[in-house]
Amino acid sequence: KVPSPNGPDAVAAVDITTRSFAGTATSAPEALLDWALGDTLRNKWDHPDRVKHVGWSMKVAIGTALRSGQRRAVFLGLDDNGEPGAAITVRLIPGKQNSSTFELWKYVKEMVCFCAGFPSFDTKNGMDGRMQAADDAIDNSHRKHAPTAHINVQLMAVAPEHQGNGMCSKLMRADCLGADV
Repeated sequence: KVPSPNGPDAVAAVDITTRSFAGTATSAPEALLDWALGDTLRNKWDHPDRVKHVGWSMKVAIGTALRSGQRRAVFLGLDDNGEPGAAITVRLIPGKQNSSTFELWKYVKEMVCFCAGFPSFDTKNGMDGRMQAADDAIDNSHRKHAPTAHINVQLMAVAPEHQGNGMCSKLMRADCLGADV
């Protein structure tokens, strides 16, 4: 478990999720985030703004998770040498969903108060609107299909060089054991 939003494990979690979600010429990106990046950055692996956009999003998401108390957590999966290669962010959803506005304020607080800051890149491509549409769809899905308390895997990522080695499977099995308690 990542113990603090300010330590090396948090930095590793941001790095792993950024590289995994951004994708490369040989590893697929996270589909929703790829769509949210818009036409300018979609499938543009070498575009410097692609990693900047994804990295900022991951820094905010992981920082928020690590500052949300007992209801959220970030876990790292380690390779055989003890180096981090996978990360998941989980949250307990208590059955009655918080409003999207409440969740938005958690992210704004992370941006303003905890050093992630507002994005330093141009957001005029509509990324913010697509991200809000995705968040709304996810929230609606939780309300419709999982109206009682449940564990949600918010982020699940494996660094490109570690993909196919079962690291995320181990993290997911551990998460399922914790959810069953």
